[in-house]
Amino acid sequence: MREKREAKYRVGVIGCGRAGTSRARAFDVHPLCKVVAIADTDAENLALGCRRFGVPGYAAYEEMLARESIDIAMPVLPVRANAGAVVAAAEAGV
Repeated sequence: MREKREAKYRVGVIGCGRAGTSRARAFDVHPLCKVVAIADTDAENLALGCRRFGVPGYAAYEEMLARESIDIAMPVLPVRANAGAVVAAAEAGV
C-alpha cells in the first residue's frame, strides 16, 4: 500500500470553467499537490469551483497572486488573456 504524502505544492487556479476545473482536479488528486485558491471573473464558475475544492475564490487573479502563498499558478484562460496571467504570476514570484 502506498503511503499518502502531505501536499508539497500549493496550486492557484486561474480560470475555473470546464477546462480549468478538469486540470484543477488532476492537480488536486496528485499526492504532492493541493489546490488552495481559485480565481475567475465569472461569478457562477467561481462559486462552483470554490465549493468543489473548498478553497477561497477571487474575482481577479492579481488579488489571488498577491494574497495567497502558492507554488504553482495554473492559468486556463482564453489565448488572448493567458499570457497576461502567466506574466503576472512570474512577477509575483510564482
